[in-house]
Amino acid sequence: FISGFWEGGGGVSSLDVQSIEIFVHGDVAYQIAQYDESFQFPGEEPAEAHNYFFARWERGADGVWQIDRLLAGPRDAPAED
Repeated sequence: FISGFWEGGGGVSSLDVQSIEIFVHGDVAYQIAQYDESFQFPGEEPAEAHNYFFARWERGADGVWQIDRLLAGPRDAPAED
């Protein structure tokens, strides 16, 4: 899905990430955050997403942090009855 978005000419016009909590334990970190994103699929009107996410980061032998796992969900999801 994501590679098709970029390869098809999709783009992100803005991305604002706000960390809520970050836990670091050795070479692993856990991040709880929220983000607001403006994007556009090719041939479609611009859209927005307002999501929470949980990421697990790992620091490699070269010292560079990379996302190992990512879970995201909408902040503005309708409440269930």
